[in-house]
Amino acid sequence: MGRQNTLDDVWRFIDTREGNQDVCWLWTGARSGPNLDRGYLSINKEKKLAHRIVFEMFNGPIADNMVVRHVCNNGLCCNPKHLILGTRSDNEKDKVKTDTIGLPVPAVREIRRLLASNIPQAAIAKFISSKYGVECSRSTVRNIKLGTRRSEDEMSAEEIMNMSAQEIRNKLT
Repeated sequence: MGRQNTLDDVWRFIDTREGNQDVCWLWTGARSGPNLDRGYLSINKEKKLAHRIVFEMFNGPIADNMVVRHVCNNGLCCNPKHLILGTRSDNEKDKVKTDTIGLPVPAVREIRRLLASNIPQAAIAKFISSKYGVECSRSTVRNIKLGTRRSEDEMSAEEIMNMSAQEIRNKLT
């Protein structure tokens, strides 16, 4: 029988970007979810979400009625500075307030920067998918270019991370 994973094994599958706390730490292990946008680790034959494991390591147990939210809007991110506790309702409000197409705010800003440099949309999509570990198509890049998929009142992950949990809650309500 092979070696069994432990909770500490979560770090084998997280690219911590050399400890840079300002960027997403992407999960590189097994994925699940409709868009393969959630990382998980099997422990004792039970799938555990990677970002929840990390959150509990830094903050303690999570109540049954709570979820771990990504302030960066990147489901593969495991950076503890990007993870906050909230309700399912909070999480749904996050989706509306941040980005309904599922891309992290920094990725959308980078797409806009790259579009201004006249880089082909297909190349931008491939680059963003690779860098942020998310699905990004040429049509998504085109929609961002046309302004049809995102509002201009977005907040960056950096702006959100500099806010207290209460300030974030106030912004989302």
